Amino acid sequence: MGLSACRGFGRIVALVAVLWLCGCSTTEPTTVDLSVPEQGWGPPRPMFTASDRPAGAVLNSVSDDPAAGDERSFLSVRTKDAEDWTTSGSLVLEPGGQYEASISVHNDARPGTGAASTETRVQAQLPATVDGRERISAVLTSGSAEPPSVWRSLVLASSEHPVLIRIVPDSAVLRTGRLPQGLALSAEDLFSKRGVLIGCDGLTGNITGEDDCRAEVRFRFVADHPNFTITQRVAKRGSGNYEYTPRVTPADELDIKVKYENTGTIQQDDVVIRIELPSRFEPITGTTHVANSSTEGKWTRIDGDEVTRRGVNLGSYAVNGVSYVRTSIRIVDHAELSCGTNAIVSRAVVETQNGSKSHDLTVEVERPCR
Repeated sequence: MGLSACRGFGRIVALVAVLWLCGCSTTEPTTVDLSVPEQGWGPPRPMFTASDRPAGAVLNSVSDDPAAGDERSFLSVRTKDAEDWTTSGSLVLEPGGQYEASISVHNDARPGTGAASTETRVQAQLPATVDGRERISAVLTSGSAEPPSVWRSLVLASSEHPVLIRIVPDSAVLRTGRLPQGLALSAEDLFSKRGVLIGCDGLTGNITGEDDCRAEVRFRFVADHPNFTITQRVAKRGSGNYEYTPRVTPADELDIKVKYENTGTIQQDDVVIRIELPSRFEPITGTTHVANSSTEGKWTRIDGDEVTRRGVNLGSYAVNGVSYVRTSIRIVDHAELSCGTNAIVSRAVVETQNGSKSHDLTVEVERPCR
């Protein structure tokens, strides 16, 4: 579905609304221009009052429903466990926050007419990424109601950071007056192009105008923010006295220690650390060590010197997970160093499925002047 964590923070909009045009009775979806992310509803349609409901099947078209108010606003969102729902405008998402959406469905046909909405389906639509403003939408379709489809959109906005939208597994549920305990729905169907079948008594597609046939679909989603930090320090080999701007001599061998920490809200997989050495430095074979939770925090040697070439894959890290890599280097081409202080920059790079970061460190090499 592309609704879980994705690679990168590109602005990905996964929204398609259904519009009923010119009185046509097709149920095929028509793409609506969503270039400006604002709330909306559609299609324009005849509206009814609670005291003058239609004889035939019509979805969510009463303007003063005692239970729902204006039924065109049939989509609402809120922060999970919050008291108030957002029924218009926008909801600001915070990294790591969990949210809930509600979609109400009502066949406005007068009770007792037997005018059921058949093949009634609910489709939910979410952006994969929110970086600024994007829409959340709900589409209701019917095989017998007129118009055959109606839709409603609200706006989700990011705060300081872009976020990735992830559906909470097994959170989609249908409730009606006849199913107060709820019935689990397939999220795959709910977010599919066709939508999920609903009904008064189960997944039958039949929604009548009786009050106990009012339906509600709910689901939860999370606003994830992948993030991490990287730092490196250097010490004279074996000393353990790590510094950010060390001053050494050409004869010194050095230990470089790189730290990665997952500071985001989701697990990061395939974390790769690489140390890019300048031409004045060369690795000392067999000195690369790793320390993390899997090594119980103890330095453990790993084979090869790939950390200074393609990098080493350190695996997966949960939120707040930390890993260290250490390797030893020496200075070469002493005669090419200038008299006095030589500033040599080492770069450490962390690559993840959510992007990469680097950290530069300057080593000051003092060559005595004769």
